Amino acid sequence: MNTNFPTLWILSGVATAVALVGLFIIKKTTNPTYLRKHHGVIDSILGVVGTLVSVLLGLLVAGALGRYEQINSEVSSESRSLSQIYFLACGLPEKQKTYLQKSCRDYCNFLIEQEWPAMEENHLLPEGQNLCRKIVKAVVLLNPQTQGESNIHNALIASVEDLGKGRRDRAESMRSGMHSTGATIFICSIIILILTFLYVTRGMVIHTVLTMFVAICLAMNIGLLHLLTSPFKAELKIKPTGFILDREIFDQLDKEESKAK
Repeated sequence: MNTNFPTLWILSGVATAVALVGLFIIKKTTNPTYLRKHHGVIDSILGVVGTLVSVLLGLLVAGALGRYEQINSEVSSESRSLSQIYFLACGLPEKQKTYLQKSCRDYCNFLIEQEWPAMEENHLLPEGQNLCRKIVKAVVLLNPQTQGESNIHNALIASVEDLGKGRRDRAESMRSGMHSTGATIFICSIIILILTFLYVTRGMVIHTVLTMFVAICLAMNIGLLHLLTSPFKAELKIKPTGFILDREIFDQLDKEESKAK
């Protein structure tokens, strides 16, 4: 997993700049004496709002992290299903075996070379669905002639079900995101910053530093939530590692079969 997070650093920098500008404007346009009179109310509201937002952010980040790990697991399951189909095809008659293994290879190559880059732009290519349907159709239309072929057919049916499920889950994950939740968190964060600006202290330096810390923490959490809800983009994007491994295995098996012949 990528350990560099430029998105988080950029958001933190922007949030810090906004916080400093906002604090400067408040200090120049408000009367500290007047604010000090209402210090107790501001303190109470800041505590309540800060607690609510921190709890909400924690729940959202935890949920997004769980969903991210689930999608990553489903991608791995999809790649395993594809390799299982390829291996199981070895027990079929030569014609069906060649066709099914070629279909698996075509699908694997398409995912790595075309569909994964397209998913970074939030697109799932219809050609990939056609290739997946081609594999499913080849398995469904098999006509086992022996008990051994029947057993292989049953295993192939289970594998193509997992393959189709994995593709569907990828499609659903690309339609999810922060959306209205992100807008809510953003508005709540702005409210917290404004309340932080209004909080009066005797030391300007400590007030500025603490305001920067609040802005950075909020930006980091919002940025992390964005990255986790975009599993095929940016720094935390899920890579087609399993499918790359599948292609290497397919190449190795083809070499071994060529040498055997």
